[in-house]
Amino acid sequence: MQTKHQLEKFISHLQKQTSLQTYQALKLLATEIPLHLPPAQNNLTPAAVLVPFILHEQNPSVLLTVRTSHLNHHAGQISFPGGKHGINEEAITCALRETKEEVGLNQVQVITNLGQWPSYSGYLIEPIVGLIHPPFKLAPNPHEVEEVFELPLSIAFDTTQYQRVNKKTPIAHHYFEVHYQNKRVWGFTASLLLLLATYAKTLA
Repeated sequence: MQTKHQLEKFISHLQKQTSLQTYQALKLLATEIPLHLPPAQNNLTPAAVLVPFILHEQNPSVLLTVRTSHLNHHAGQISFPGGKHGINEEAITCALRETKEEVGLNQVQVITNLGQWPSYSGYLIEPIVGLIHPPFKLAPNPHEVEEVFELPLSIAFDTTQYQRVNKKTPIAHHYFEVHYQNKRVWGFTASLLLLLATYAKTLA
């Protein structure tokens, strides 16, 4: 996916589907890849992230953040903008609020909610797909974000770019990672990108 037209086609498909239809399709693909996801539990903390696609004319991308090294959770890791729900806060509101707080971005066209996905970090995450129309301005919060960068969709949506890493401790499991320049995207972020990339391939 290297052109604006291709991204618009993918976004158009998401808009035509209900959130439930998209979620069900993604759940099926997650078992086929397969992604190694923990079972949903009652004690997981509700959270939301924004999956912000940037509609550049020739090289569309997805916006990612590098967390600062002093944070208590996910320090130094690459992730989507997002965080825990506030009291009685809906997922879309949470994702947009956290995105504005973390990177200063408020020009987001909300596309769809991808449903609830458990993570090994103890969160039940609802990814919200959003579209960003250039030009836009960012104001990263230095207390939370060390760096903001764009991962080209020519890489993010190329399933051959993802490497499976097998771990034996503390329990046997695997995860996926993708590399770009000096960046290593892994864990939930890489898994979700791989899932969306696989979904996009089924629509081609």
